[in-house]
Amino acid sequence: MESVERRLEVLQAEGERLAQYLARLPSDAWSRDSSCDRWEVRDVVAHLAGGADFYHDSVTRGLQGDSSPSAGRPEPGRGDPVQSNEGIARGSIALRESLGNDVLPQFRERNARLNQLFSELSGDHWETTCYHPASFFPVRRFIDLRISELAMHSHDIRSALEPEARLSDDTLPTFLDLGPQVALRWGFRFGAKLERPLRFRFDIGSPDLEYTDIVVEGDDCHGELPGQASPDVTFRCSAETLALVLYGRANTTAALADGSLKYEGDADAARQFAQWFGVQQP
Repeated sequence: MESVERRLEVLQAEGERLAQYLARLPSDAWSRDSSCDRWEVRDVVAHLAGGADFYHDSVTRGLQGDSSPSAGRPEPGRGDPVQSNEGIARGSIALRESLGNDVLPQFRERNARLNQLFSELSGDHWETTCYHPASFFPVRRFIDLRISELAMHSHDIRSALEPEARLSDDTLPTFLDLGPQVALRWGFRFGAKLERPLRFRFDIGSPDLEYTDIVVEGDDCHGELPGQASPDVTFRCSAETLALVLYGRANTTAALADGSLKYEGDADAARQFAQWFGVQQP
């Protein structure tokens, strides 16, 4: 895992990169649909502004010894992803409406406030437990959560306006590291229980980047370090494609069809994987 200092550099660069991009957008682009279902560009930016406030509040309370859910939030890991996504969408649109023409200035201000909080921390602060809807996380994990949020929502905005938009290479290690703890929880959509577990392995073509196996068992899934167990399916793709699939931004069936996601092994299991992942999430 990269050092806290390096991750803070990536966080600050990703926020500034997005802010500069937004500042150059023509006024009519703000009301265009983003790639995030039902959200306009300005709704996505308002969501990022609100997210900065949530992280600031959760980390501040955690440092004061309070890791309980904030008002209206579920116990960690207990919320229903579909209902949570609906609530997030409604809240982001309501915030955008309240901010009016100040969405970009408020994003800049709130993002800078969160970055300032992180910059003041050191030592044991980073291991302090804080609340997040997915789990209780140490403060250092909130850096990664914010990187992934900024990067993926930046992609939601840019890919709607520029089809060739890509995730920045500097953010890919964060997506792969967070995947087992966050993406699997919010990106997995399942139906009937499996009679036997299925194991999916990923070859992303880089000796410096690796990803855990995804094991689907019963009606749930989890990540496991690749070991002696043989996978039912081995997928081959770029780290970016894997991140987009796990975070619900890629049509997995289309990726299999166009070859950006290749596989070896059980064809039926590969098709099942495509049904379980690739559902859009905030």
